Amino acid sequence: MITQALIEGIKSVVTRSLMTPSASHQPVSLALIFMGGIAGISLILIEVFFGLSAYKMLRFDYGYSEGLSMLLATGLYMIQIIVSIGLIKHHLKKAVHQNIIVKEYNQVKDIVNALIDGFKSK
Repeated sequence: MITQALIEGIKSVVTRSLMTPSASHQPVSLALIFMGGIAGISLILIEVFFGLSAYKMLRFDYGYSEGLSMLLATGLYMIQIIVSIGLIKHHLKKAVHQNIIVKEYNQVKDIVNALIDGFKSK
């Protein structure tokens, strides 16, 4: 009797999984898009300021003060990129961990519902 109920439950799980559409992808949060944009813009600014600082330092007409200040700006933008990438990684790890817990919960719920459906069919 238990094996028949289990077989009926497994049949219902299989038919439900084949009939329902696959889970849609979760939308990317606006914060991740914003942080990615900040990191991309900062990367462009790093390239510009590093190039200008190298140009100013290699030309001895202006002295080192402008080149060093642009190099300092490059360092600050580099810190901003590192922080943005760290925050993006943190949010992605958090989202993946939550998705795994939800998937496991749904699988356990489907199995329990399949067993209940199998017992009800008897």
